[in-house]
Amino acid sequence: MADKKSKQAFGKKNPKKGIGKEKDLFSLPFWCWVLLLIFFLYWISFYVEPVKKNNPEIFQVVSGDNNNATAYKSFLIREEEIIKSPMDGTVNFYVSNSERVGTNSLVCSLDKTGTFFQKLRQELGETITTLDDDMMKRFHLTLKTFNESFELSQFDLAYSGKYAMTNQLMELIDSQIYKKIATDSLGDKIFDMVYASKPGMILFNYDDYTSAQMTPNAISKKMLEAQNYQVTQIKAGSRLEKGSPLYRYVASDAFSIVFFPSEQDYTQYYNNEQLVIKFPEANMIITGNCSHGITAAGERYMMVSFAGNGYALLNKRFTTIQICDSMKKGFIIPSSSIVQKDFFAVPKNYVGFGGNDGGDKPYVRLQDPNDQEPIIKLVTILTETHDHYILALNSVKENEVLYEIPDPKLEIDPGSSQSPPSTYVVKNTMPVDGVYCVNRGYTQFKYVSILDKTSNPTYTIIDPNAPYTVHENDRVMMHAQQYKEGDLIYK
Repeated sequence: MADKKSKQAFGKKNPKKGIGKEKDLFSLPFWCWVLLLIFFLYWISFYVEPVKKNNPEIFQVVSGDNNNATAYKSFLIREEEIIKSPMDGTVNFYVSNSERVGTNSLVCSLDKTGTFFQKLRQELGETITTLDDDMMKRFHLTLKTFNESFELSQFDLAYSGKYAMTNQLMELIDSQIYKKIATDSLGDKIFDMVYASKPGMILFNYDDYTSAQMTPNAISKKMLEAQNYQVTQIKAGSRLEKGSPLYRYVASDAFSIVFFPSEQDYTQYYNNEQLVIKFPEANMIITGNCSHGITAAGERYMMVSFAGNGYALLNKRFTTIQICDSMKKGFIIPSSSIVQKDFFAVPKNYVGFGGNDGGDKPYVRLQDPNDQEPIIKLVTILTETHDHYILALNSVKENEVLYEIPDPKLEIDPGSSQSPPSTYVVKNTMPVDGVYCVNRGYTQFKYVSILDKTSNPTYTIIDPNAPYTVHENDRVMMHAQQYKEGDLIYK
């Protein structure tokens, strides 16, 4: 009995002292559970969520175009002529390549012996030490013009100015020498100076195309596909034979291009009187007069003629072009930045503009559940249709009642009875394309109007003039499907 009692005594718990009392987690008070839950949610939001969006990819909005137009190789036609050497001799140029000249401008001289200048200047050095008055005035005028127009910010022009003045000085000296020996019986036989017969541009190169070949009917696809096109350079100091090319003369900036369009482009632009053409190599977009026809080889071509800007392509016979009529300009963003969301659409007569500061902030008049005065609430407009404003998240809530905004232009007779304002129940939504802008460190939905894909399908071009859209240099999130409105990106 003693053993049994002792066992019972040993196994008996003392409720006063709590000896042997067992505690478990599930017996915690309710308020402890609430605190644990709050701590857990806090930990999730500050540690787990940032891991999910670690290293967010952000893109800065830039301007550009879709550049989807087909690129064509074109043949350049211009009014040009190869000027032939009037005699055998070593050529010395007094103008630079592509320089514009006027009538009777000195272009070059030809020295039949190759040592004429050195010998002649040695013999006449004592008698021709200065320029005559007329030539000295011309040279002083050149120096004065250069000095008045020179700016330190354009110091590189000093080199071209030096080159031009050196050439003019040489021209003036050689002109005097030429005058000096003009009466000599040997002068016209061993030395000659070549002057431009008409205004234009001078090129020190030529190719094998003749004037007869540089007409639309004579051009063929085979000419454009040629891989062995060669240009011959005429260098100062080179020895030329009589009748060989001395330089190439181009009359003006006017030029034409001939190309062979695809069936689709030919059909689309067949009736166009003008076309906008992009020249990628010259970074130039210009408008020209359009025509079309059939070549001698039976190939269908299009020709676009331009009144100017030919100087930028002066040294080219072939150049790549694009028809820009289908080209769209705008802002370029990654396609992954675009996300579509539904937002509430509110009739325009239920959104007003104003403010205590005299501004034009958008607002709505909400019905008070207690039938008191309407509640004025500022809203954010994402975009608009013909008769609706699309409002941003949290601007209004579903089933909220809005009062119509009275037209301030209508005059109300104080003595007349006024009917209660019309109401609108927020319910209808509309899908909106947009991006998450993060200029403020958190995601903010901004409307975008898609114009087209770019030549790189991973990018999209959007309308820069769309209302309420992003601006150039705004920062938008890539992979927008991973985010939602109000996500914190920068802490």
